[in-house]
Amino acid sequence: QISRTIDRLFANSSQPTRTESEKTQNQSGLASLGSVSFLTHAVIGAVLFMLLFLTGNTMMQSVRERTSEFGVLKTLGFSDGGVLALVISEAVILCGLAGLAGLTLVHTAGAYYASLVPDIAGVLLMTWASFFEGLGLALFTALAASVFPALRAARLNVVDALAGR
Repeated sequence: QISRTIDRLFANSSQPTRTESEKTQNQSGLASLGSVSFLTHAVIGAVLFMLLFLTGNTMMQSVRERTSEFGVLKTLGFSDGGVLALVISEAVILCGLAGLAGLTLVHTAGAYYASLVPDIAGVLLMTWASFFEGLGLALFTALAASVFPALRAARLNVVDALAGR
């Protein structure tokens, strides 16, 4: 009531006042940043592209360094599909565990900071749907980045692999 009285006193002045709650002020401050959702999605897209590129590059280097080991596996009787599955499963395990660790850290840190600043808890808290979406993106990154290296390992000629060519 006091704030409304003050607003009415200055309604016709050259600089009228407009009283609002702190929560409303925080929300309007976030809205003034522009489309936070668009910005977030753009950053996530760029990060996902870079992760895909770096993971694919790392997997290609890993397959190149282990060409002779894949040749030995094929000599011992592993099929092309078996070698393909090994390379893909390696990428899925590594990216899955890294994604799980990162998402768990973000989920825990978000909950902790939301408890410290309850006014903006909605921005900091990660939903379980977002958690599983992030885990799905980590697995998609692993699959997409490991397809070409796995195909290369599966198509290896045993003689060339053991000769180091």
